[in-house]
Amino acid sequence: MPYWTDAWYNKGIIYAKKAMIARSKNDKENEKILFEEAVKSFDDTLKKDAKHYQALNNKALALYEMGDADAALASLDKAISVRPKYFEAYFNKGTILEAQGKSKEAEKAFEKAREIREEQ
Repeated sequence: MPYWTDAWYNKGIIYAKKAMIARSKNDKENEKILFEEAVKSFDDTLKKDAKHYQALNNKALALYEMGDADAALASLDKAISVRPKYFEAYFNKGTILEAQGKSKEAEKAFEKAREIREEQ
């Protein structure tokens, strides 16, 4: 069922993009609703394919934008466990850790992202 998995994943991407547009218009109510819908769509994707590392990564980004950094980091760790050489997950993890003031942990994540990028 890859088609349906991709459909749910793409729906999540669209909701996340619409949420960012709502944010740019200072529409907090719709921003929240749209990020919640994005997370639900990524969860639906993961119900069909628990190893969909891109859904895990983008779910993390939506969760972080909603203010749940811990859940975002957990989702990124799952993405990394599924695909250990996933540059974006390490980069996003480093970004979140840096925002939390966890510079040493962030540096490790960024270093791993750099190593992966150099291998590609």
